[in-house]
Amino acid sequence: MTIKIMDTYVRVTDFLDYLFCPRKIYLKRVLDLEEERGEKALFGTLVHSVFDRLNEVEESIVYEIDDEYSFDYILKIYEITANKI
Repeated sequence: MTIKIMDTYVRVTDFLDYLFCPRKIYLKRVLDLEEERGEKALFGTLVHSVFDRLNEVEESIVYEIDDEYSFDYILKIYEITANKI
């Protein structure tokens, strides 16, 4: 996620990193150094990717729903979609 501040976009992660350690932003953004990605970071990236994909699927389902659909029909749409993932 990015936030626009004036005419500059700031990543939420960078903002949180800055609050934790301003030097980290300097090393990362000015000196272009990257920290090693450990197993936990890779797992976190994987989890975020899965949730991003699920949110995309959820959004597509929601846009398909008509006000006149019954709850059971909507549930069936979710079940069919879940089996495709």
